[in-house]
Amino acid sequence: MIFTRLHKFSALSAVILAQLFAPACVAPDCDPADAFCEPLNGYLLYTDPIPTALRIYWVRRNGAQTVARANLDGSAVENLGGTFPGSPNLALVDGPGGFFYYNIDGSMDVRRMRLDGSGDSVFVTDDSAGDPLGLAIDRSRDRLYFWNAAAELRYVSIANGGGQTVLRALTAGQTGGFYSAAEDVIYSAGGTDLRRVSADGATDDLLSNSFTGVLTVIAGGDGTLYVVDFAATQIVRVNRDGSNPQVVLSGFQPGGVAFDSRNNHLYVCDQTNQRIFRANELGGDLTPLVSFEAGYNPIACNLQFTAGGLF
Repeated sequence: MIFTRLHKFSALSAVILAQLFAPACVAPDCDPADAFCEPLNGYLLYTDPIPTALRIYWVRRNGAQTVARANLDGSAVENLGGTFPGSPNLALVDGPGGFFYYNIDGSMDVRRMRLDGSGDSVFVTDDSAGDPLGLAIDRSRDRLYFWNAAAELRYVSIANGGGQTVLRALTAGQTGGFYSAAEDVIYSAGGTDLRRVSADGATDDLLSNSFTGVLTVIAGGDGTLYVVDFAATQIVRVNRDGSNPQVVLSGFQPGGVAFDSRNNHLYVCDQTNQRIFRANELGGDLTPLVSFEAGYNPIACNLQFTAGGLF
């Protein structure tokens, strides 16, 4: 791993460097656990090219519903609360922005809270009166994407939730995905399909239609994806062109999955066995992290990354 550390420049140099060595953010956003966060004259320079995962977040779907988080080894579990008039759905951690976004089955709202659980409120309401589903961020365009029950991919401003726009109509059943900055496309999944949507909404390419009942898709390492096929009780690793699908985990209901590219670790919400576990990129070396009582049903596993990991 190669990274550059910068020290003791004049005020003018600091500002110039902060502009040249993007991304930069204001000093209060620096997490002490982030070894690659460089305080420099009021700016932070993230000099490590590989994203650093800090914590894992998830949602308890049944019972006393809540947002929770823990260290990557499963220690220091915290219940952060949340407003759940119904069953919480898929969620998203925005480390650089300092927010946790989530939505509720049957609600028209996308809600958000600070990463410590404070400030829980409605961020945006779906203008179609639909049910928002998956969430994704495109920071380069100041966009928070959300999928809805009307089979649309919409976006609003991350800054204030304004400017709601329909990017593209999708095939029925699309429920979630992510934005790939490297490819400048949105990967979208749901039902039997895995799709790739251009950032301008002009194209919508089908990568595969060989799944059973997909919950979402996330980025893996080395040009791969992980497809959470909830109905088939499996997680499938596939190339980004849709080729070479490989079942890496099966035999349980996956409520969500997150990937740490630094260590090639998968973090999995396992609803069948009421736990969160970690595995390697091919599903081996399974390590239980957090266990729950019957009926807890953990979903929406997400990792909090350094800012450098999401730009």
